[in-house]
Amino acid sequence: MVFKIIVVASVMLSMAILQSRSADVRNYFYSKSNPVLGNTVNISKASDLANVDFSKKKDTIFVIHGYLEMPTTSMSSSQELKNAILSKHDCNVIVVDYGTLSAILYTAAVEQVEDVGVTLAKMISDMVKNSGLDLEKSKMIGVSLGAHVAGVAGAALGGKIDQIIALDPAGPLFNLVNTSNRLSKASAKFVHVIHTNGGGLGILEPLGHADYYVNGGRIQPACGPIPIGICPHGLSVSYYSESVRNGDFKAKKCEDYGKFREAKCTDGENSLMGEYNVDKKARGVYFLDTNSSPPYAKE
Repeated sequence: MVFKIIVVASVMLSMAILQSRSADVRNYFYSKSNPVLGNTVNISKASDLANVDFSKKKDTIFVIHGYLEMPTTSMSSSQELKNAILSKHDCNVIVVDYGTLSAILYTAAVEQVEDVGVTLAKMISDMVKNSGLDLEKSKMIGVSLGAHVAGVAGAALGGKIDQIIALDPAGPLFNLVNTSNRLSKASAKFVHVIHTNGGGLGILEPLGHADYYVNGGRIQPACGPIPIGICPHGLSVSYYSESVRNGDFKAKKCEDYGKFREAKCTDGENSLMGEYNVDKKARGVYFLDTNSSPPYAKE
C-alpha cells in the first residue's frame, strides 16, 4: 500500500513538473506566407495549428535557441535560421522559446535541459496525435544549449525524428558518460553536427552520425585567434544559414585536421556540410576550411 502511494505521488509530481515546464516553453509558428511576425501557438492543440497555415504535408522544422537568447528578437540565431530556411523553402517553421529557463546562471540552465527537452517531446508527441505531424518529415535545428535540448527531445521521441542539425553543441558541464541530458546518435535517425568552438564554448568530441569540424573546429579565422568566445561559437549559425541559402561547403572525411591540411586523408570521402537536405549518407568525422568573411564557403 505504501509503495502504491509512493508511485502515485511520484507520477503526480512528474506531471506537475511537466505542466510547469509547459508554461515556460512557448512556440512561434512561421511559414512562407507569414515569415516575419509569427504566431504564438500551443502546438499540442490541433485548434491552434488549424488557425495558422500549418500543413502536415510539408516539412516541419523546430528551431531551438541557445543560452541567454530571446528567440523572437531580430538578431537572434532563431530568426537568422528561420529567415534562411523560408527564403528558399516552403515549410512549417516552429521557433521554440525556453528563454526564461535559459536566461539564468549557466549552471542552472544546464540543469533545465533535460526537463525542457522532455517537455518539448511531449508537445511534439501531441502534434503527431492531434495534428498528423509526420516525424519522418520533421527535423530539429539546435544551437549550443539548444542542441542538447533537441537531443533530449529526440531521444524521448524514441529517436524517430528524421534528423537533428546541431550547431556547436554546448561544451561546459556536459560529458560523454552521461547521455541523459545531451545530444547523441540515439536522438534522431540522423544527427548532423557542426563544430566551431570545440574545447571552448562548444563540445569538441564527435556526437553524431556525421561531425563537421570547420577550420579545425576550435577557432575561426573570421574571429582572429580567439580560443573561447561568442564569435567562433556563434559562427556555426552563420555557416549553416549560408549553407541553406547557397550551399557549397565542401568537406572531406579525415583522421584529423593536420592530415586534412596536408592533404593526407586516407579515406578522402567528400561530403557537403549543412544545406537544407543534409547528406544523410555521411558517417564519421569531416573537415573543411572557410573564407574569413562572407561568403564563407570556399569555391
